[in-house]
Amino acid sequence: MRHVKQLDKGRKFGYPVMRIETLPGGGVHNTLTRTRTALIIAVIAVSLIIAGGLTMVPVPEQVPTQAQNPDIHPEPVDGLRSAIDATLEGGVPDDLSQSKPKLQVAPDAEVIAGEDADVPYLQPHAVPVPAAETVTPNIVREPLLPPPDGVVREADVPILMYHYISEPPAGADKIRIGLSVPPSAFEGHLRYLKEHGYHTISLHQLLLHLTRGEPLPEKPIILTFDDGYRDNYENAFPLLQKYGFTATFFLITNFIDEGRPAYLTWNQVKQLARSGNEIGAHSRDHPDLRGKDTDFLVWQILGSKEAIQNGAGITPRFFSYPSGKYDENTIAILASAHYWGAVTVKQGVHQSSAKPFELQRIRIDGSYGVNELDWLLNYYLEP
Repeated sequence: MRHVKQLDKGRKFGYPVMRIETLPGGGVHNTLTRTRTALIIAVIAVSLIIAGGLTMVPVPEQVPTQAQNPDIHPEPVDGLRSAIDATLEGGVPDDLSQSKPKLQVAPDAEVIAGEDADVPYLQPHAVPVPAAETVTPNIVREPLLPPPDGVVREADVPILMYHYISEPPAGADKIRIGLSVPPSAFEGHLRYLKEHGYHTISLHQLLLHLTRGEPLPEKPIILTFDDGYRDNYENAFPLLQKYGFTATFFLITNFIDEGRPAYLTWNQVKQLARSGNEIGAHSRDHPDLRGKDTDFLVWQILGSKEAIQNGAGITPRFFSYPSGKYDENTIAILASAHYWGAVTVKQGVHQSSAKPFELQRIRIDGSYGVNELDWLLNYYLEP
């Protein structure tokens, strides 16, 4: 017997409704190649989007907890549920690409979304690949997100976007310089946040607040790091611990799997997670996700999720769009792959339960000191 649940309250969120069927005991496919059922549904969904203006609501699945059934793992390790059956209702939001006016900063690889500029992407390149390290499986149990209660909530919560936490190398171009925050400057940012009463929270906590009204601490803020550079572990992590802060790290998983020396290892990722930090996905190899077919999107979105599950035993629930590039099909695949939300490069702090896959951030340039951080936060948070 299959258990079917219809999550109708998502209608009020501006996205369509998802209907989920699960098998008793949580039976799942075991490999990426066994997601054909989900792929067929996704293809139909994309066809419907093109033909009739349909889209998907990001409604988290509600599954039994381990206490209710000790044999159930909180999330399948290698694929979508075999019995997922999503029916789509509603229309594509007509303001998908709209955002609050951007702060004028120098363009770089992660600053401007849409058609505003010719934004370069991180491209795979040949590097010496050391022998892969042995990873000891260590499944990190994570809380499940309850379904939305149908109330649209909004909150001004700054999400800061960092990349490298290191001095740029000699001869670095403008992009690398803009992405590189020196450790001394980063510590200045953390000291400022501490002295001004900010409390770091996770994206999971933010979504619980938006979807269920759960309280947040006074002056909440989220720190995010894109790409998964090793200096995040070597330089940022000790400083975060020093000031009692946590962060969210978005990983380009192929670069970790290949053992590239500039990127984190899976053991480092596991240590970050064990210390209370949140781990998210940033695709397999950082492509532009706009206008891509379903197979490509599934490979990048579901594939990066499974790589994190296999490499670190962690189920990522949030995604960062590579260079901020995405479209409605990207959001539909994210929702079908059981992500709960995603961050953009749209400048701002206004977060809404109606747009969990379009969370705004404030990009931190390598030249920003404490004065610039103070100005940014006051600019976006003042009434």
